[in-house]
Amino acid sequence: MRCKSRCHLCGRVGGDRPCVATPDFFKECDECGKKYLNKDCFEHHKKGSNCRQTKQCEKCGVIWSMKNIKRGNQRKHVCGQKWCQTCLQYHSMDRGCFIQPLDIKKSTPYRLVTFDFEATQNEKIKVNIDEERRLHKVNFIAATVTCTKCMEDEQKWRSSLKNAGNNCIICGSNRSITFSHRPFQQTTVDEQVITQQPLKDFIQWILFELNPQYLTMAFSHNGGRYDMIMVFREIYLKGVVPTMIRRGNKLYELKIPRNQKCNEVIFRDSFNLCPVALGKLVGAFGLHVTEKQFFPHLANVRENYGRILQKLPPKDDYLYGGMSPEKQDEFDQWYEKEKDQQFCLDEALA
Repeated sequence: MRCKSRCHLCGRVGGDRPCVATPDFFKECDECGKKYLNKDCFEHHKKGSNCRQTKQCEKCGVIWSMKNIKRGNQRKHVCGQKWCQTCLQYHSMDRGCFIQPLDIKKSTPYRLVTFDFEATQNEKIKVNIDEERRLHKVNFIAATVTCTKCMEDEQKWRSSLKNAGNNCIICGSNRSITFSHRPFQQTTVDEQVITQQPLKDFIQWILFELNPQYLTMAFSHNGGRYDMIMVFREIYLKGVVPTMIRRGNKLYELKIPRNQKCNEVIFRDSFNLCPVALGKLVGAFGLHVTEKQFFPHLANVRENYGRILQKLPPKDDYLYGGMSPEKQDEFDQWYEKEKDQQFCLDEALA
């Protein structure tokens, strides 16, 4: 919509605009071709940039903008065509409009890390006189690494890097890596890091040991209420203060910018992208993997390290009382079928 208080000949805006014609003045500008009936209007257009920026067509009388002509990749004004804000070009209004296609931006390669924590929770702490809570201490971390380059080749991102013998400059030397108190045999990973401080070593690895040239996007499912809380504490203890997006105690994002201390890493909760319970992800995506359907969190204690139980732990160790009725029915069917199976914590964690 055109401004009614703007003079299209000199470009000024105000309550006394457009400029009023006077009977004793007429002058055509030799440079821009516009015709003036007001001396003050003519002189002002010469003082400013209006004379250079706008021209008037001798044939159709349309005043056109040099800026729009250049922006529309045209060399000169064409009668009957106007600048279109939708198409971002000059065309006849009878032709109709179309939206310009977006320019595809060249993406920068980055690293994608997915991780999951398991923690002991047998130790209790007093919150107040009447309330006790379980203290969660991470004793097992599983992480997988891939990058946008590897994802272009389906076989490459699904296969081990170490066994294939070809490292990726972005991913590093491992496709899968674990940090745990105890070794395991039945699950194959590229590297097992046996340590008494899994969380500390995991943070050391993801912040300082991966190629600093590339951004790391780290995802954990429901991590905003669990994994990322413990990640934040460990990062803070290292003297690194991330920016965060949160709502109450739920974290949506932790961002560590690249600096002399560490790599650029962004932690996010994958539940915000795929709001499906962790136990239902395998079915939702039709994955051909063996899922850990139920895990006895209260049996995750040091006393069970290196032991093979002849039967599954009792139901209470699976936090049975905290399950919904539907989940309890599902668990009962599974437990009745599997209860006589041997249980080895070292292998179950992996």
